[in-house]
Formats: sequence, structure tokens, C-alpha cells
Amino acid sequence: MSSTGDAPIPGKPMQHRIKYHEELDALRNDLLRLGAMVCETVSRGTEVLLNGSLQDAHALIAEDAVINELSLSIEHASYTIMVRQAPIAKELRNLIATQKLVGELERSADLMVNVCKAGRRMYGAPFTPKIRDVITAMSREANKLLKLSLDAYAQSDAALAEALGDIDDELDQLNRDMVEEIFAAHAANEIDLGAAVQLALVARYYERIGDHAVNIGERVMYIETGWLPDADRLESSSGPSVLQQRRSLPNIVEQVSGHTRDRTSEAISALERAVATLPLGLVVADRTGTIFFRNEFAKLDQFDSQESVLLENKMRELIETALTGHSGEEMSDFWGPPRRSYELRSLPVMVDDEPVGATVVIEDVTERSRLNQTRRDFVANMSHELRTPVGAISVLAETLINNRDPEVVARLSERLHRESFRLGNTIEDLLALSQLESGDEDKFENVLVSDIFADATERVRQSAVSHHITLETEATNDGLTIFGDRNQLSSAVGNLVDNAAKYSEPGSTIQLAARSLGDSVELSVADRGVGIPESELERIFERFYRVDPARSRQTGGTGLGLSIVRHVVRNHHGDIHVESREGEGSTFTLRFPRR
Repeated sequence: MSSTGDAPIPGKPMQHRIKYHEELDALRNDLLRLGAMVCETVSRGTEVLLNGSLQDAHALIAEDAVINELSLSIEHASYTIMVRQAPIAKELRNLIATQKLVGELERSADLMVNVCKAGRRMYGAPFTPKIRDVITAMSREANKLLKLSLDAYAQSDAALAEALGDIDDELDQLNRDMVEEIFAAHAANEIDLGAAVQLALVARYYERIGDHAVNIGERVMYIETGWLPDADRLESSSGPSVLQQRRSLPNIVEQVSGHTRDRTSEAISALERAVATLPLGLVVADRTGTIFFRNEFAKLDQFDSQESVLLENKMRELIETALTGHSGEEMSDFWGPPRRSYELRSLPVMVDDEPVGATVVIEDVTERSRLNQTRRDFVANMSHELRTPVGAISVLAETLINNRDPEVVARLSERLHRESFRLGNTIEDLLALSQLESGDEDKFENVLVSDIFADATERVRQSAVSHHITLETEATNDGLTIFGDRNQLSSAVGNLVDNAAKYSEPGSTIQLAARSLGDSVELSVADRGVGIPESELERIFERFYRVDPARSRQTGGTGLGLSIVRHVVRNHHGDIHVESREGEGSTFTLRFPRR
């Protein structure tokens, strides 16, 4: 950026003026060299972050000292020229702005050092492809803004400098995109909370580099036109005095700081809105353990007082653990009903390998715990249910081979038939469950409720008669229908009637009823049997789960009947409700939507 005009400086000889211009040119060249070094740091810092090289990260952090040394040299030279040469007008604005430009460039380099430190703290953590793409795009935009701001300075282009604010909007949008990708990746368990926090900081660092580039543009506008951000011009037609210029500097700093604070506030608000939508609790504490942020879930308003106190105590303990630099994890189970499980995890927030805060995540893992328990039970029960009859068949067959007593052979043959029948039923029920889980609706049609009841009662009629159990079917409207698969619906009701017969005392009654309820049809099966304990109601629809295993084996049950019922109801977009009392009986109600 050249000096203004060829008129000699008042009171200075021509030789002195030439030296003065040479000093200004040297200052300008040093500033542009500093800018090029910062742009190179942005590019290299991004490569270090994405490649995860600890050696390169340490090297780049160490090289920041070179930038700091050049920055101090430029500042010292500008102050020296200002004091010794007594410049006026544009030269004075140039020197004042140079000191600020150096600060903007130096802070940009410091931000890339912070990016490298964040990468060092995330060493080994995987990045999703989308996050890598956004980081690359943010680095590219930040570097572009820096280079454009330096071009505006080198070419004395006030129009280009003014346009930087609009160009910076793209970097702001990328920051918002980055926040969304971070929370999406964390919700999908692709990155942990510590990496999510560090990546959010990295995104903010890149955005702030863009802010510094915009600030450089504002300094260029000040040099060229005397423009000050959001303030009246302080320069009169005769030009300001040195004192006036120095008094204007706090105004410039305040205006630029306000501009940055507005951007920071907007970013924080967007982050808080994103955190509020998470299906988990997030708590953040400072280095003293004082909690300064909770999202809605973490306020624990949805818990009763006892549960809230227990969770709060565990949360405080985890914060203390995190402030020692270690992560922690706790489980909290509330037996209800309904039973609920929560997992609490804490992570330290590290800066320069020192804990400066802590985060705690509270996650509802009730469904995950239930599925894990169901899977464990299924594997155990599956092996048991198949191994038991197969083992019995093997032993019985071996005994038959070596025995010629007709009475023993007859008895063993009957046992062999019973075990093979039991094994066949188990396999058939498993195949039926597999077919039901496919959710095929190709065979759906309007099915008469009377036909469903007829199929179900026919299935257990012989067993009911032998146990002196009466089946009563409430008279139904001949036109009452359900849109669905007749075989599935008959199987569901048949399983309920079969269970009712097995768990009812001889001489009792089983009632089947149906009624129309506006947009739905309700079927119910009621017995006066042994009933189901309240503590078991949540699990009776699980595969192989039996309330009374001994009685189930005696009656030949597979433990899959109610699981089949649940799948049939789900396939037909309905719901199932159970009312039961021990010693008084049970009522199962199935509700299906009309077509």
C-alpha cells in the first residue's frame, strides 16, 4: 500500500521523504508476508486435523512462535515510524490500521493452533465423511476470505474490502451445517461426546478466522476512506490530528468487538436450540464443578422427587470424576412400574491437557436394556427349548433299540411321540413368527369376526371338552369385519383361547366377545384361571417367556404363543391390552382399526 501523493512532508527534506516511503513499503511487504504465513497455517492446520498426525500437530504449534515474532516486529516498526516521522492523513490511518491488521492475522494463526490442539485431543477419533467434507469446506472458505482481505489491502481496494462481509455468510452457514452434522453423528453413536465438543469448537475457530478477515477488510476501508464501523466519520476535511486518531481507536475496537459478540451470540443460540432437541440430557460444568448449562431433559422435571435426587447425586459424582481428567459411567434402574433404565456418562473438557470443565450425558436406555435382555433370554431359551426335546428323543430312541419288552416299548414310544410333537410345535411357531415379522399385507381382506371366533374355538374344542371347560361366544353382528389376514387373526385369537384353556381349572368358562367402537373393532378373550402376577405383565409377550415354566411344560406350551399374538396385532396396526389378577383370571383385548 503506497503512500499518498508526491508532495514533501512539511519540514522534511526530499531524501528523508524517500526513506520514509521505503519504510512504509517494507512495512507493507512484511504485513503481506505475515498474511501468507497465516494462510499457509490454515491449510496445513486443516491437513493435520484430518490426518490425525501428532508429530505434524506439534510442529505446527511450535512454528506459531515465528508468526508471533514477525507480528511483534511489524508492530514495533509501525510505532517507530508513527513517532519518528509524524505522518499525516492516510499514512497515519495506514500505520494505525497496520497494528490492528497484525492483531487480526496473529489471532487467526492462534485459532489454527487451537484447531491443532483440538485434533491432538481427538487423536484416534473417527470423522464421518460428511464432517470431513464440512471441515474441508470451512478451511477453504476461511482461507479464501483471508486471501481476499490481503488482496484488498495490497491493492487498496475498498470495494473488495466491503464485500467481505457478504462472502463471510457462506462460512457462517457452514458452521451451522457443521453443528447439525456433529449432533447427527453423536446421535448415531458415530462419535463420542468429547469429540463432538471438540469438533464444535473447531467449527467456531474457522468461523472466527472469517470474522478476522472481515475485520481486516474494515481496516482497509478505514485506511482508504476513513470509514469506521457503525460510527460517524471522525476525520474532518483538513484531516484528524494524531490525538483524534488515537482517541478513535477504542471506538473501532468496541464496534468490532460488538460485531463479533453478535455473531457469537447467534452461534450459541443455534447450538442451544440443537441441544434442546436431543433425546438425551446434557449437563456442562465449569472447572469448579458449578453447572452452568442443562438442556430440558437434564432438568429432570419428568422424574419424581426420589428419582430426581438419585440422578442428581450420580451426576454430581460423575462431574467430580471428570474434573480429575477421567471419564465415568453409571447406570440407574428404576423399577417402576413402568421399569426404566438410564445411563449417565461423564467426560472431562480438556485444554492443553488440563481439565477445565466437565460434561455429563443422561440417556434413556430402557428400550435398549429391554432388547438386550430379550436377546439374551431368547438365545438361552432357544438352546434350551430345542436341546431338551432333541436330547429326550435321542435317549428314548436309544432305549427303544435295546429293549424288547412290549410294555416298555409302548410307554417309551408314547414319550417319543410327545417329545417329537413338542419339538415340531416349537419349530412351527418359530417359522410362524418369522413369517409374521415380514409384515406381508398381500393377503389382507375383510374377514368376518364370526369366522375368526369359529376358527379359534375349533382349534381348542377337543382340549376344552376333555378338561370340562366351556367356550362361550358372545353373539356378534354378522356384518362385523376386520381388514386383515384370516389365518393370522384366527391364530392370534386361537393362541389366546388355547392359553386360557391351559391355565383354567376344570369346569370353568372362557368368554369370547366382539364389539364395534367407531373406527375400530375390539375382540376380547376372558378366563377365570390362575391369572398373571402384575410384575410379569411387561414380559409375557417375549419369546419363550413363561410365567409358570413347570405348568407350561406339562401342558406342552412352547412359550411363543403370546409373542405370535403381539406380532399379529402389530401387523394389523392394532394394539393389545391385558387385565389380570392372580387367582381371578385374565382378559386379553385386541383392538384393530377398520379399513
